[in-house]
Amino acid sequence: MWLRGAIPETLHGGAPTAPEESRWRLAQRSGRVIGLGIVILSSATIGTYILDYIVTFAQDSLHLSARVGFLAEAVANLIGVPALLLGAALSDRVGRWRVNVWTNFALLLLIVPVFWWVVATRSPIVLMISMATLGIATNFSAGSYTAGIAESLPRSIRGGGFGTVYSLAIAAFGGTTQLVITWLIHATGSALAPAGYLVVATGIGQIALMLFPESAPVRGASPESQANGVTLAVEGAA
Repeated sequence: MWLRGAIPETLHGGAPTAPEESRWRLAQRSGRVIGLGIVILSSATIGTYILDYIVTFAQDSLHLSARVGFLAEAVANLIGVPALLLGAALSDRVGRWRVNVWTNFALLLLIVPVFWWVVATRSPIVLMISMATLGIATNFSAGSYTAGIAESLPRSIRGGGFGTVYSLAIAAFGGTTQLVITWLIHATGSALAPAGYLVVATGIGQIALMLFPESAPVRGASPESQANGVTLAVEGAA
């Protein structure tokens, strides 16, 4: 409530939406943003729910105590808060595209080595350090890509559009992630199965983030131009 009270209203700012254009038409015109947004949030929520699975993973796959698993998960989530705020602030200054793409790419490179280190050592300290590292990598761009999706939608459908994209992605993939990785561990007999699932999800998310248009005001982007597909994602790398 404190944060929301300090955010200026944008619905009535700038050029108004043409009165003859329906919300359904605006949603159709924003199809690229909506589609890529679902993929990005689906990829991100898989990473989040894998981190939230660490208590079970520590006990069943690493044969460590529940306390160790809980501490590792708590560290990952606690360190994710300042990481998210820092990444969001940075994206306000340098643009969303750079923060999103390079943070996700770093996560993609970290997944296999980090999980391999955890499984090879089965050490409580290693587990906490590793989860803290992944906590930073998975959260650093969270404020940036959620802001990017919201500000890339036309003002009059922004709330409903973002809510729909978010709900679909989290319900479909957040709700199934732990079921899938539990099955993968038992099917493959490998404790590295969660890493494989996360690599695939993060790789798909990387493509979507690279295709997503730049939307940060600091880069001169307009929400309406993003919804119309005028600004290309490659401009964010310029």
